Amino acid sequence: MPKGVGRFSKGGVCLYTRTADEDFIIDQHPEHPHVSITAGFSGHGFKFSSVAGEILSEMSTAGNTKHDISIFSLPKAALQQPL
Repeated sequence: MPKGVGRFSKGGVCLYTRTADEDFIIDQHPEHPHVSITAGFSGHGFKFSSVAGEILSEMSTAGNTKHDISIFSLPKAALQQPL
């Protein structure tokens, strides 16, 4: 950042997670349905934070969501493949 103010003091890499098919995981824990799981949002997940929050709040309060989240379920085949 050549026009940044002050002296650069520290840098580091950003770690992120993703699934093999690069789709998110949004689901309820299979043994504990009161626990919601979201993961794999990597670097572009922030764009989906509003709808992910809506889905999580619906799952937390109603136990389900009006959105079709089947593609984001835990048992999907892509989770069984190594990266």
